[in-house]
Amino acid sequence: MREFRKKDLLIFVVCLMLGAALIGLGMAYVIQLKQRIFSSGQTTKQSEVGLVRSDDFPEMDVQLVDVDPAVSTETAGHALRSFLR
Repeated sequence: MREFRKKDLLIFVVCLMLGAALIGLGMAYVIQLKQRIFSSGQTTKQSEVGLVRSDDFPEMDVQLVDVDPAVSTETAGHALRSFLR
């Protein structure tokens, strides 16, 4: 077998540390992304318009999320019903 020199061992250790750092950064990014997704999922009641059931599609529950608060609930519901037709 070939003997390893100190230079080879140093390169191996540096690559190992770099890999561990990249895995740590990737995990931190995923955690941050999850936090953003779950925090944006908690919307106020003003920005949600929901239809429990539609006569045209009784097997489907429909809900609009992130509706502009300036839009009335009736207008958003009407737009959703016209889209489903």
